[in-house]
Amino acid sequence: MLYNHIMDNILESKIDAQKAEIVSLRATLPVKDTYTIADIARKLGVAQSTLYQKCWNLPNFGKPNIGYNPRRWLRATVDAWFSTPEADRREAWESMSEEQKRKALT
Repeated sequence: MLYNHIMDNILESKIDAQKAEIVSLRATLPVKDTYTIADIARKLGVAQSTLYQKCWNLPNFGKPNIGYNPRRWLRATVDAWFSTPEADRREAWESMSEEQKRKALT
C-alpha cells in the first residue's frame, strides 16, 4: 500500500514535469507568418466549407495575398480582418453590388 502511494507520487511528479516541459516547448515555436483556409477554419472552429459559403469570414473576402493553390494570407492581413466584427464584414459584403463582389473575389 505504501509502495503504491510512493509510486503514484513519483509518477505524478514526472507527469507534472513533462507537462511543464511541453508548455515551455510550445512557447518557443515560431508564430505562423501565413494562414491557409484550413488554418482559418481551425482558428474559427468551423468547417472549411462554412468559409466558402460565408466569404466575409475569409480575409479580403477570399482573395489571397499569396498564391491560389493553396490560398495563403499574411498573418497581418488575417489579424486585421478579424479585428473587424463579423457583422460589419458581412454588412460590407451584402452592401456590395454583384460586380463589386466579382471584382473582390478575382
